Amino acid sequence: MTTTDIPLPNLAAALRAQHGTLAPRYTELYKLCLDAQIPAYQDRGRWYVKRDDLPRIAEILALPLAA
Repeated sequence: MTTTDIPLPNLAAALRAQHGTLAPRYTELYKLCLDAQIPAYQDRGRWYVKRDDLPRIAEILALPLAA
């Protein structure tokens, strides 16, 4: 884990801040991680996503771009 990585519980808030729209809840994001549908990795039992992957995750989730 690096300092730019986002813990999975904070992913919805990070997506909301970047895109200004509601993102899926933690449970849905967790399922997507387990199914390898979004880029994420596990470190010491916790899931993280790289901040650089936020645009890709938003595209996968079909979130609109912020105006």
